[in-house]
Amino acid sequence: MYVTNFSVVSYIPKAVFSSLLVLCFLDFLWKWFVQSYFKTKNIWEWLVVPAIVIVAFAVPLLEAVVLGVAASTFIFVGAFYGSGVVKFASTGLTVRSAVDRMDSENDVLDAKGDLVQILVLQNYIFFGNASSCLQYIQTMFEEPVLDGPIDFELPPVPKYIVLDFSLVTGMDTSSVDIISEMLALCRAEKCILLFSGLSKKFKSVLYCGGVKPTPGALVFCHDLDSALGKAEDGLLKESRKAQQLQTGGTVRP
Repeated sequence: MYVTNFSVVSYIPKAVFSSLLVLCFLDFLWKWFVQSYFKTKNIWEWLVVPAIVIVAFAVPLLEAVVLGVAASTFIFVGAFYGSGVVKFASTGLTVRSAVDRMDSENDVLDAKGDLVQILVLQNYIFFGNASSCLQYIQTMFEEPVLDGPIDFELPPVPKYIVLDFSLVTGMDTSSVDIISEMLALCRAEKCILLFSGLSKKFKSVLYCGGVKPTPGALVFCHDLDSALGKAEDGLLKESRKAQQLQTGGTVRP
């Protein structure tokens, strides 16, 4: 064609070029409208592409694509918020550390293990799901409103709250403000926070936000087991102190 100066093209019927355009249109329609519908379980994700096409008739194409990116971002954030940040919640009654204890110490932990609350966090932590975690912790210190008698025992106000970050993939600066509120709440309720599984990156983010280990308020631990061990040691120390006060003896450190 380059030798003939594209003169051969003039012998090709125009319907061929029109058919190529129609074929491309049908291929894109099948791939991005039909096949994509069966590849996703979230209908809102599928609606992004049709929305871009429809909006492109009213505004320039670039603005329509930007709108699609914004819609995809909102869907992504909503999915993260819906999945929740708390993967596992338990107490010291059901989850224990690997530290060997005497029988008397195990008896104390069996009786007071629910004073330790354990939250294993997951996914990326941002303002939205961090706020839900804060609300969950606030309920631990709220007085329940009872309409009548109940046939079960209410959980006590925790003395230790363990937050495990081993499964957390990242956090933004806005979530650090929420964590600061958690720390202030626990300090006001005389409850000790223990953070476990923090990487160096997460520690630097917390340090920049003013969240640092504080005696009697916040403790950084290497892993979940060591955090549980410290919480159990605290319960045992308080139990020994109470026994010594009852007998009139001295308190061992």
